[in-house]
Amino acid sequence: MSKAGSYVAVAKDVLSFSRPIPALHAIIGALGWFGMFAVCLWSTL
Repeated sequence: MSKAGSYVAVAKDVLSFSRPIPALHAIIGALGWFGMFAVCLWSTL
């Protein structure tokens, strides 16, 4: 599955609240990933 597809699936889970714990875990993971990406990007500038 592509990353875009997984993001859409996560968004659907979050919006439907069908699986709150995995959705919350996915949000925290995404925030951590984007945070790490932002720090790496910031450090290269």
